[in-house]
Amino acid sequence: MAIIKTPINLLKWISKYSITYTFSPNFLISQIIRDFASLLTSPLDLSSIRVFISGGEAVPVKTAVEFTNILARFGAPRDVLRAGFGMTETCVSKRFSNEVNIYT
Repeated sequence: MAIIKTPINLLKWISKYSITYTFSPNFLISQIIRDFASLLTSPLDLSSIRVFISGGEAVPVKTAVEFTNILARFGAPRDVLRAGFGMTETCVSKRFSNEVNIYT
C-alpha cells in the first residue's frame, strides 16, 4: 500500500535495500514518471537493480523509454526493464522461476 500511495517509494527502497529484482504494473511506472521531479533531490543509487519486470498490461514504448531514462540517470543498466505482458499471472513467474523458485 505504501508504494501504491507513493510510487516513488519503490525507487527509494530499491536504492536503500539494494534490491536486484522487482516488479511493477505499467500504471505505477507511469505514476513514477509523472512524479519524477520529486526524485531530483533524492540521492538514489539504482545500480543494484538487474531486472525490473513490468506486467499486467502492455507498456507503451514512450513510457518504457522515459522510465528507462529515469532508472539509468540513477545508475541502473539501460536494459533493466523487462516486459512480462501476456498471461502475466502464469507466465511471468514461470519465465523467471529458474532464477527465483517461488514453488518451494
